[in-house]
Parts: sequence; structure tokens; C-alpha cells
Amino acid sequence: MLTLKRLKELIHYDPKTGIFTRIKSRRDGWTGRRADRPSDDGYCDVYVQEIRPLAHRLAWFYMTGEWPVDALDHKNGNRADNRFSNLRPANARLNAVNRKAIGRSGFKGVYWHKRVEKWGTSIKGHHLGFFRTKKEAAAAYLGAAKIIYKEFTRLR
Repeated sequence: MLTLKRLKELIHYDPKTGIFTRIKSRRDGWTGRRADRPSDDGYCDVYVQEIRPLAHRLAWFYMTGEWPVDALDHKNGNRADNRFSNLRPANARLNAVNRKAIGRSGFKGVYWHKRVEKWGTSIKGHHLGFFRTKKEAAAAYLGAAKIIYKEFTRLR
């Protein structure tokens, strides 16, 4: 089990940049090099003492002394941005709320309703209405999302 004391002997974490740097390494030439590396899914991981935790989870442990119990959210939606100010505790649902929008409209919760020929929006199974423009529908979604999801709200 990796302890906080051992972690800080091996790795330096800069909370302002989110970068991990090796302090000690068993491999020649690795001391002083970056310890975090990007993975295919956009996150970064850090190989330390035979484990490979995700960098944002390791940053949380480094700064608080506790492993996150649940999910951590990247406030700006960038999975590789591991600055401590960009991380916050979340559950899986709130973490998903902060994902970037996908789909035809470019706005989260907004869809084209073919039969009505208008932009519709809904949130958590509640229909919010149909609108002439996708921006109007997005505004309705955003208003509801701010009430329900508070600071985790992301429209795009």
C-alpha cells in the first residue's frame, strides 16, 4: 500500500500546474523527469511503487492525505488538467453532468424533434418544452440544470 509519506519521497506534485515529477527512481536517468503520462482515454496516470493510479486521484491523495471515496470531477472538463484547483469531489452522476455536450445540437439536453420540427429539451426525464431555436432550448436546459446540478452544470 502506497503511503503519503512514501509518495512524497518518490514524487513531487505541483498543485498549480498539476504536473508530477520524479524525486527518486530506481531507473537511471528518470529522476527529475515527469512522472505523469497521458493515456488513450484522455486521463493521465502515474506509475509509482508498482501501481498506476490515475493522476487526478493521486493528486487528491497527495494534497489531502486521503484517497477519494467516490469520483473526482475535472471542473473544466479537461481530463488531463490535474491542477488541484480544477479537481472536486463528485459522485458518478455529477461527474457525468459535467461532461462535454455531444450530438447534433452541440448543446447538452437539446435535440431536434422531427415530428414537431422544433428543438426540444429535457432534463432528468422531465420535458422542458419545444423551441424555435436550439439556443432557446439550451437556455431552458441551462436554467433547469443550474437549479438541479448547481456548479456541476456544463452546457457545452
